[in-house]
Amino acid sequence: MTKALEIFKTGTHVGVNGIPTSFTREDVRGIQEIYDPNLLAAPLVIGHPASDDPAHGWVDALHMEGDSLYATPRSVSDALREGVRQERYLYISISLFFPNQAGNPTPGRYYLRHVGFLGARSPAVTGMAKAEFSLGGGSLCCPPLLISPTCKECFTMSPEQITKAAKALNARAAQLEAKEKALEAKQLQFASQTYDGFTKKLVEEGKLRNDEKPRVDALFGVLAKEEPLQFASPDGDLSKSPTGILQELLEQRPPLADFGEYSAPDVAVTMLPAATREFAGADKADLALHKQILAFQNANEGMSYTTALETVIASSALG
Repeated sequence: MTKALEIFKTGTHVGVNGIPTSFTREDVRGIQEIYDPNLLAAPLVIGHPASDDPAHGWVDALHMEGDSLYATPRSVSDALREGVRQERYLYISISLFFPNQAGNPTPGRYYLRHVGFLGARSPAVTGMAKAEFSLGGGSLCCPPLLISPTCKECFTMSPEQITKAAKALNARAAQLEAKEKALEAKQLQFASQTYDGFTKKLVEEGKLRNDEKPRVDALFGVLAKEEPLQFASPDGDLSKSPTGILQELLEQRPPLADFGEYSAPDVAVTMLPAATREFAGADKADLALHKQILAFQNANEGMSYTTALETVIASSALG
């Protein structure tokens, strides 16, 4: 709601005790200045009910215009909105704490207690006094003010306003979704970077290939969001994070076999025979095994290097 409600004016008003009380502009401004919804929020109510009746909204702020006091409402109930729209409640009347009244959050000053919405009755002061006696406690209930047609706009929305509000909410939802996705991407990136040192160490130890590292880093990023897993063990159930489990598996991984090219700076590679040039600087035992595999492969036409390797190793194990 954007429009405020006129709830009170300067002048002389009669409380439930029948004693007239005069309010100057300074008095009304004092009510406005002392009001603090965080200290005690004044509810919007139907009539002037007892303190345990439900609130149909709250006064968010007060301000003055001329001799009138205005309230900015919030969280207005559908029942009150519909009642005002159908003119079931034509008048507004406020209730004030007396300066010396028990329960006043600002002793020595008037304080807004509630704003009552009254039915279709005459705004005469004498006609309203009877309905205000049910309050008790010596509260000052002031004469009602007619709810102006412009104030009714505070309680209703046109189809255009509803459409505009719906678009704004949808746009806000899309904005929040985009921010959530961006945050999730940053979290994945952060998790991947967190385990970057660990995977680099695995590469150096030969337990992980360079081309595998980016995928493993990404996997760590995804697993970092998952809940711990429960495992049964002789010592009782264990709880481990998915990232911790992956770390253990990778650390226990044996070094990978490397059949890549070898070279040594102190060996004239170009001077070696073609059959052994790619193993320059390699271990002598490995080079001897390589020659044995090649010899067995050449003796068996059409045999692959892998089959020759398996056969030679099997023969060595048996022999």
